[in-house]
Amino acid sequence: MRLRLYSLLAPICGILLASACSTAESRFRDSEFKHRQWLESEAQSTRIDASDGISEVEAYVIGLKRFAQLHTACGAVSTPLDAGENWRVGILSGVAGLLVETLVINKASGAVTSEKKPNQTGSSDHGSS
Repeated sequence: MRLRLYSLLAPICGILLASACSTAESRFRDSEFKHRQWLESEAQSTRIDASDGISEVEAYVIGLKRFAQLHTACGAVSTPLDAGENWRVGILSGVAGLLVETLVINKASGAVTSEKKPNQTGSSDHGSS
């Protein structure tokens, strides 16, 4: 009888667990999407002023300006990541969104340093002799 009850409940529990996981995941995605929308709307009216420190929105604007300098038709700027004394902003290129550069922006001074990634496409030499 126990085996029969377990075999009936196992699929139901699996469905409930799967729906709970997707609900938490979808709530996270919704939260991230709303935060991104907020950043985008705030960035439109934000001027960078390092005299009072660099906010998350200002760090995002710095990332957008750097992205515009790349003259790429496709890509994105990541949401600034709080790294203690700095913001880290990823510059992504292409449809796949490959990380090509990370901007490290000092919160206090606004100083920007760049961590460029090596060429993702590999060598131009295809092994010809």
